[in-house]
Amino acid sequence: MPSSAGAYCVGVERAPGALRAAGLVEQLRASGTDVVDAGDLTTRLWFPDRERPFAQNLGEEADALVELSTAAASLLAAEQCLLVLGGSCTVAVGLCDAMARAGERPRLVYIDRHLDLNTPRSTTEGSLSWMGMAHALGLEGAAPELVDLMYRTPLCSRRSWSTSALI
Repeated sequence: MPSSAGAYCVGVERAPGALRAAGLVEQLRASGTDVVDAGDLTTRLWFPDRERPFAQNLGEEADALVELSTAAASLLAAEQCLLVLGGSCTVAVGLCDAMARAGERPRLVYIDRHLDLNTPRSTTEGSLSWMGMAHALGLEGAAPELVDLMYRTPLCSRRSWSTSALI
């Protein structure tokens, strides 16, 4: 999912292409993994959103999550194992939603620089990428425009989520 819409910077949307160019698909195949590259979803770029400074690019991010959830849910229904490459941390929210729609209970091992538990009401910087897990967990202050799109709220529980911060 080549998107930086919620990431507060441009460039991270290039991650999926860079990983492919570095030979990820070929290495997976060489290891014996049956790989079908389903291609990219819509490329979305971050831009300064002065109308929504505490939840920047909310509409674009909501569209991206719906697109990812729909695509991933159809692959899960076909019993495919997914490896999703993305730039913005909100990819986890779209995948949790797809799993919930497929009748699965999302369980995450979340490795990031921080927990992504901010909400539009708890921070002034506005990056939705730093708020993804707050929305998946249905925390108070989460943007209703994202929460209302989800199959259920919360998408995952604190007990089904493990995190490790990289510094």
